[in-house]
Amino acid sequence: MDYICGYCGKPYATIGERMECERKCYEKKVQEEENLKASKRDEEMKKDYASITDLVKERDALDEKIKLLVRDFDKKYNVITPINWGDFFDPFKFWFRG
Repeated sequence: MDYICGYCGKPYATIGERMECERKCYEKKVQEEENLKASKRDEEMKKDYASITDLVKERDALDEKIKLLVRDFDKKYNVITPINWGDFFDPFKFWFRG
């Protein structure tokens, strides 16, 4: 009578041989599942990180655009906004801004 491994289907003459094969196959299966989970997590992490960096770049571009628009507004209407309050504390920026 042959004893067949429940994972790989190999036939064995004794129950002990089959049990040893099933143990090895089970460990291999568990390791493959862990590797698959880790690779999926890494891919998802890279995707999320890429979307975060894209949003950060977009935010930085908008911040720069806002800064320029506020500076133009200040010059046009001779207004002092909170964005350039720091200029009062740095005399070189205040007197030589441009």
